[in-house]
Amino acid sequence: MIKYNLQKQLNYKLKSNDEVDFLGYFLHHGDLKSMNDMKNVKHPIIVGYGEDIDKWYLYEDGRIPNATKPKRKNTKSFL
Repeated sequence: MIKYNLQKQLNYKLKSNDEVDFLGYFLHHGDLKSMNDMKNVKHPIIVGYGEDIDKWYLYEDGRIPNATKPKRKNTKSFL
């Protein structure tokens, strides 16, 4: 379901090797269409946006002592 919803909103110019990066990008930017930080890039590939999500699940699994639960940041599109 997450994959379906992300693909539905996805700006098809945006690519990633990990679906969790799409979720992290969405939480950070508020949507998957905002590419202001990549204006001069022809084939943007997002990397590293899933790190906080991965850390959260490691914490939930008891493998690390603490982590902050990822949540959507306030963006202009949601105010």
